Amino acid sequence: MNKLNYKNKNIIFFGGKRPRESSLDYKAFKYLLEKHLKKEIKIIAVYEDDQFNSANLSIGQLASEYGIKRIFDIDNFLKLSIDMGFSVCNRIIIPDNIIKHARNGIVNLHLAPLPKYRGRHCCLHAIRNNEKEFGATLHFIDKYIDKGEIIKVRKFAISKSMNSSQLLKLTSEEAFELFIEVVPLLLAGKYKAANKKINNKNSRYYSLEFLKKINREVNINWSNKKILKYCKIFSYLPPYIKIEGKKIYLVEDGRLVKGSVELEKEVEESN
Repeated sequence: MNKLNYKNKNIIFFGGKRPRESSLDYKAFKYLLEKHLKKEIKIIAVYEDDQFNSANLSIGQLASEYGIKRIFDIDNFLKLSIDMGFSVCNRIIIPDNIIKHARNGIVNLHLAPLPKYRGRHCCLHAIRNNEKEFGATLHFIDKYIDKGEIIKVRKFAISKSMNSSQLLKLTSEEAFELFIEVVPLLLAGKYKAANKKINNKNSRYYSLEFLKKINREVNINWSNKKILKYCKIFSYLPPYIKIEGKKIYLVEDGRLVKGSVELEKEVEESN
């Protein structure tokens, strides 16, 4: 990796879907935007998972307000001079030629501790696996999913009462703190890798397909303890019972988490 001098370097940003003011990708982009406005860096382009979403808080729309290019075709990044990229809540797999085109690499903010938890919806799996500790990770992207060089892992305890929604919220908060702690060092070329030789022996990749295979249907003859455990695991993708062929969702706190319906559709359509 080349040493990167902070000032006026060309930065690209990959965001997620359905951004809102409290979402991690929106907060991370605003943090970088502040540096852009102070002329500490130069954000030259952004890419969103859902470019055509009319949401008022679209990262692309915010970028446009400040004259920052929105990229709709990812190959167009090859036309730009790029020093470094940042990926936050981005669900697309960034092609290897784009990764190599960024002179100092592309950094991903992963909502789980690497290398143990690779893939998506790791908070749910951590509760399912009875983990006592979790974390967030900054790492460089390579051609393999969540296997790039680890920069830093920020770890924290999981309380016994915590459900997957609460863990996701906490992980997002901790991930943002990690982001604002480490990004200035990365931009200045002063980072030190956490572990250049990653041991993937205990690593597992959690895909949407894997999540789809998990049976979320509850048997009403189960014990109360087991049913409540299911509610805790699947708090943002709720378990259900079936009555006359219809799914009746079971939620721990009396409400469906926003986005649950969209997520279930995404899981069901995965292949």
